[in-house]
Amino acid sequence: MNILTLFILTFLIVPSLYKKNWKKRDSIYSDRKLCSSDDKLREQPLNRINTTARLTALRKLMSEIDAVLVTSDDEHQTSYVSESDKRRQYISGFSGSLGDALITKTEALLWTDGRYHLQADDELDCNWILMKEGNANVPSITEWLNAEFPNGAMIGADAKLIPAKVWNELEDNLKKLDKNFGLIDTPTNLIDAIWTDRPHEVENQAYVLDSFFTGKSWEQKISEVRKEIAKYKATAMVVTALDEISWLLNIRGSDVPYTGFLKAYVFLSQDDVVLYTDLKKNSRKCQRLLQK
Repeated sequence: MNILTLFILTFLIVPSLYKKNWKKRDSIYSDRKLCSSDDKLREQPLNRINTTARLTALRKLMSEIDAVLVTSDDEHQTSYVSESDKRRQYISGFSGSLGDALITKTEALLWTDGRYHLQADDELDCNWILMKEGNANVPSITEWLNAEFPNGAMIGADAKLIPAKVWNELEDNLKKLDKNFGLIDTPTNLIDAIWTDRPHEVENQAYVLDSFFTGKSWEQKISEVRKEIAKYKATAMVVTALDEISWLLNIRGSDVPYTGFLKAYVFLSQDDVVLYTDLKKNSRKCQRLLQK
């Protein structure tokens, strides 16, 4: 066997063996805090939640999919989310603000970056494999799926909670694997379906900030945005980001902690401004503002 042949065999064979044995070869996946066979008998950290029952309940709903992706975002991709939107925290026990959970019928994994490695290792119970993003040899979600699943695997997620750009990129990356993987929008949010004690939405009323505090009236802001819409030869726009809605209409709420946001959507055309929100949260002052 010459050197060229040896190099080709090494290039073709070793990576495939490596991919199939990520968890066996790399302590990144197995060296969890207090999760060895001996450590499991020891007292676990007080901030660790036993997720066994939650994972079992979730897997019972996964009859038509092979894995479910649970992200940290709400429907508005807000930096801070309300208690009722902390779905990834509920299923995993990890309370950090950033992380993606992937649950299959046999495994549960959480990807998070270096800011949260220690926290995640402390909070995740031993059902979970911690994928330490930024460390050497840690695969992406797509790479892990490629190594672990045969052709035709179906990955489910709630499309409302994932930005369109991220969804399209994930879909494209799965297609590039050429294994007929599918990314599907689940008809219902599977975490919500098992979250029996999910906190209720905050029902405090929204309020209007005077232009003395905002610098401009909402009418001025609407006029300026309409000019920008016209520049792009568009007829309307939909505003989904809560900070943008708060700025545009000078409205504040208490739906998301520490933000002053009202959960809502806005449809803005050259003729109409439509605010979609829970009517119970609209104070009389808000209603008078919107009826102008």
